[in-house]
Amino acid sequence: MKEGYLDKVASEITDEELELINKQSRRQLKRDEVFVFSIILCDNEIDRDFERFTTESLHKLAELYIGKSGIFDHSMKGKDQMARIFACEVEPVTGKKTSTGEDYMRLKARAYMPKTSRNEDLRTEIDAGIKKEVSIGCSVAKTVCSICGNDMRSNQCKHVKGRQYKSNGAKKLCYAELINPADAFEWSFVAVPAQPKAGVVKSYGLSAHAKGEDNLDIATTVKSLSAVNDNGVLLHKSEAEALGDYIRKMEYMAGIGETYLHDLKADVLKSCSIAKPELKKDVMESVCDKMSIDELKAFKSVFNSDIDKMFPPTPQIAPYGPKAEKEDYKEFKI
Repeated sequence: MKEGYLDKVASEITDEELELINKQSRRQLKRDEVFVFSIILCDNEIDRDFERFTTESLHKLAELYIGKSGIFDHSMKGKDQMARIFACEVEPVTGKKTSTGEDYMRLKARAYMPKTSRNEDLRTEIDAGIKKEVSIGCSVAKTVCSICGNDMRSNQCKHVKGRQYKSNGAKKLCYAELINPADAFEWSFVAVPAQPKAGVVKSYGLSAHAKGEDNLDIATTVKSLSAVNDNGVLLHKSEAEALGDYIRKMEYMAGIGETYLHDLKADVLKSCSIAKPELKKDVMESVCDKMSIDELKAFKSVFNSDIDKMFPPTPQIAPYGPKAEKEDYKEFKI
């Protein structure tokens, strides 16, 4: 979808809805104390980023969005909390199909806010259709390529979203299917004309790493995060902790690598000074600084081979002088 929006159809607050609202509130609210409205959060159509939620993902989001806050422009400030979702469901639209040929499904939520002087203008703007567009912030475990079926964040997928690829003689659009939502963060009122990429804000989670799996390509994940939204990205606490743990591990491994590289350069310089004493030390140091690890190892092997030829190993009890035709070992006889 290109963006979420407030549903134009209004309805009275039912007893069942008032009960659901009061599950979210600290005290029992009365019907005339709350302002209720409907929101279409997202759907299963391919959006402007060439991504789509599967129907299964929409059902998972319907569970995750119960109780989530409505804010402005994905701001994480508490003062920007204006509303809260108390009910959410996947709603089919009869007779409508997606561009992929599936039945069109959308995620519809009901939200409430207390009637206060602070939000009076907002309620007026909602009723007048001024505050209409919304977008969501969530994380998903996988982004599956429509061409090859692999996770688009892994090295196994080489396709680019939005491009056409030949498949069985016909061209097929490459898009990502957003699979297994891990968390729903918030939903926001946005001004779509001011934010061309507003719509569904997908924050790709690091849940695989958090579970201890080693096959997660963190670098690809971070690159996909940076491309999600010009105004920033959203991470769940567990995802941020997983990324922090990964960075600390990489810093530790980088330290080990730097120590190994330093020692390897020292070994090459030492071997060079013995095998090729005519080479000036400062020249060789400059050369070593530009070498890769594989190149340093190759030079070290060559230098050590030359040293072995220059100084072949000799047994401690080897005979002195020219070798006799017959080994009588008289040097060792008393």
